[in-house]
Amino acid sequence: MKLSIKKIFKISIVLMLVAGLSGALIVLVNMVTEPIIVENGIKQEKEALNEIFSGANPEIVFDNGEGEVKKVTKALVNDEVKGYVYRLSGKNAYGIITLLVGISSDGKVTRVVFLENGQSFAPKVEDHVEATYQNGSVNSGNIDNVDTHCGATYGAKLVKSLISSALEHFNNNFKGGDE
Repeated sequence: MKLSIKKIFKISIVLMLVAGLSGALIVLVNMVTEPIIVENGIKQEKEALNEIFSGANPEIVFDNGEGEVKKVTKALVNDEVKGYVYRLSGKNAYGIITLLVGISSDGKVTRVVFLENGQSFAPKVEDHVEATYQNGSVNSGNIDNVDTHCGATYGAKLVKSLISSALEHFNNNFKGGDE
């Protein structure tokens, strides 16, 4: 069957209209869902902040959205600095990790909470973080000694790198409670 130029032109127009309408529908759905997604992300971060420093009032002290350290929030209880919460994000061949790292005012990692764990072996990375960083024993003096062999070594190395960045930023900017 041979198609005429006129028929080919009609098919092309119909396909362009379908593509245009599909694109417009995608834009419309995005416009409706984007504020909900942003609001849920803010809610998730507030809950994680409360998990790290329970009952603390957050005060943002650094928010540039660039590099590994995306944001730093000071945790205040009765106007006393309990610590800082770092929002960090990194990526390797196995996916993206975004986490909040709580660092007490004396420079110890108090808690690590995942906001996003796109690693292929995410449960192994989470188990490693739970076993390694949640007891308040890791600081800038011993972070290099943290063993990352856990069955998800690349994810564990990325987490270690992000936590090291938070500790370095803390030591350069807030050590001793100063800003």
